[in-house]
Amino acid sequence: MATYDGDSRKLSLYINGSRDVSQTLSSGPAQNANPTLVGRQFAGRADEVAVYNTALSALAVGQLYDYQASWYDTSTYHPIVIDADNPSVRLDLQATYIPKRDIVLAVVAPIPLHGSARSRSR
Repeated sequence: MATYDGDSRKLSLYINGSRDVSQTLSSGPAQNANPTLVGRQFAGRADEVAVYNTALSALAVGQLYDYQASWYDTSTYHPIVIDADNPSVRLDLQATYIPKRDIVLAVVAPIPLHGSARSRSR
């Protein structure tokens, strides 16, 4: 994230919610009355683009990062113990494959006498 304070002409770059570098500009980023273009001559992808009518403080940037970081799922590790029997596993795909999208897979391992053990993964 980048912030620009027009009063102090200070441009700051934040990485993972923490200020990485700051620089005072000799003039503002907008030099004329033309519309401001976001991402022009940028080789990559921009996500969650937002423009505020005031510069965000370092505290506000950190809080925004922490808030948005909570949107993502966390991975959990579950150890599986397999006995001496030859295991058999069935892989169920519960959705149509769409490139570059999350797909939920279900791994089903039938366990004699105990029903089935199930594991889901993204």
